[in-house]
Amino acid sequence: MVSKAQPSVQDNSFDFDHVQTKISQYKMNKKIALYQDYVHNNASLFKSLKSYPQVKSIEFLDANDIMGGALTSDFDLFVMPGGASRYVAAKLDGVGNQAIKDYVAQGGLYMGICAGAYYACSRTEWLKGQEGEICVDNELAFFPGIAQGPILDFTDGDKMAKIVHITDAEGKTHPCFYWGGNQFLPSSQNFETLARYANGTPAVVAGVFGKGRYILSSPHLEIDSTQLELMRFDVSDNSYADIATMPNSCGLTTALFYAVLDQFLK
Repeated sequence: MVSKAQPSVQDNSFDFDHVQTKISQYKMNKKIALYQDYVHNNASLFKSLKSYPQVKSIEFLDANDIMGGALTSDFDLFVMPGGASRYVAAKLDGVGNQAIKDYVAQGGLYMGICAGAYYACSRTEWLKGQEGEICVDNELAFFPGIAQGPILDFTDGDKMAKIVHITDAEGKTHPCFYWGGNQFLPSSQNFETLARYANGTPAVVAGVFGKGRYILSSPHLEIDSTQLELMRFDVSDNSYADIATMPNSCGLTTALFYAVLDQFLK
């Protein structure tokens, strides 16, 4: 079960404007585990995590590793990246998910981005009532409620890539990359909101599970302008045409991504 609600994010506020000045104070001692399913490319996430000043090492863990007991308290953070959560569930349902829950319950930190956020909510509702619908209950269930997506305000048919703006707890607005992420529909208030979309709905949430914590982000906070520009292709039969036709992505940074990590990786 998710524990009682923590104090509001204002009570645990962090200063986004001073991220760079803190870098010299960091100790490079954090060990991160990054989930690998071999069907999704997590290179951008790996690169952004590798550039995070507190990181000592990053290790890829696949389903066999997790089911074999590799996700231990030695890791300060476990990251479940974007992609499609049904592929994750196909390998981790049962023993694997229990290992992740045990890791968090015993004091670990889970971060889910896009599909990784869907995966950690009590229920996923993807394209509900439409062709391609996927509506399933999820075993992790860290967030008390439904992950429903894609967010129609950000999509145009099957085009789901968009630059959107979210506002942090200090009132500062950040551009970020949306790519089919969810909206959070809570069944209780046992969570805190770290950032919101322009319509006021949560974009990044956090909460407590046992002795540990979780962070879930609907948008891709880890992707900056340089990475996104390298995802633009002028080729025939372009699988990433929705990105190629987006406006210039200048302004995307990892500042919010790192600031959120700062708050939880103390």
